[in-house]
Amino acid sequence: MEYSDTQIAAADLALKTLLERDSYTNDYIITGMIKKQYGLKATFVVDMLIEDGLVARYGEAFFKLTSKGARAAKRGMRFYKRRELFWSLVDDVNKIAPVIKAAYAVAGAIFGWLASLLFG
Repeated sequence: MEYSDTQIAAADLALKTLLERDSYTNDYIITGMIKKQYGLKATFVVDMLIEDGLVARYGEAFFKLTSKGARAAKRGMRFYKRRELFWSLVDDVNKIAPVIKAAYAVAGAIFGWLASLLFG
C-alpha cells in the first residue's frame, strides 16, 4: 500500500511505540499519539499497517507487532517500503527472465544458421 510522507511518519511512530512497549499495547494509545502529533485519522494509518501485515489485532483493544512490523520499526518505514519495492522488482525480473533467455537462444540459433549460410 502507498503511504504519503505524513503517513510514513505516523506509521513509524506507531511501530516504534509498539516496539518500545514489548510489541503490544492498547489501541487507544497508538491512535491517540498519531492524532495528537499528526492530526490524521489515526485508524486509517493503523488499518494500512494491519493490511500490510505489520501490525495485528490482539484481542479487542490491543495491537500486536508482527515480525515484519518489528523489522520495519527497527529500520524505519521508508526503508521497509523501499526494500519491499526492490524485492517486488526482483520478482518481476525473475518472471521475465525465462522469456529473455528463450529469445536469446532463438536469436543465437538464427545467427548461427545465417553464419553457416554465409560462411559455411
